Amino acid sequence: MAVEVVLNVFSGRPNPRWRLDEEQARELDQLLGSLETLPEGKAERKLGYRGFLILNEPKPENGPVEKARIFHGVVERPEGALLDRDRSLERWLLESAGPALPPELHNLVQRELEK
Repeated sequence: MAVEVVLNVFSGRPNPRWRLDEEQARELDQLLGSLETLPEGKAERKLGYRGFLILNEPKPENGPVEKARIFHGVVERPEGALLDRDRSLERWLLESAGPALPPELHNLVQRELEK
């Protein structure tokens, strides 16, 4: 199953997207599995950097299915929220972009993650 990552950063224009290879998709599942459950959590909404979306693409005719939304140390999933205490999953997702992100956008998100 293909996994796509969307950097949720723009309003009014398309957000950057990239696909994870099979090894990265397995690592993502391991990272998600290592996080603790958050009893109740919702990511705050704002303009600019708003985290990452993880999409599973089951079949082209069905379109992508949202698997998770990761922002400010919270992973929101249909089955419940997780806590990414040190934002390591957000950092890992940023690095997984590779050349899909221009350096200035990578640096902008890096600065946001240090806050």
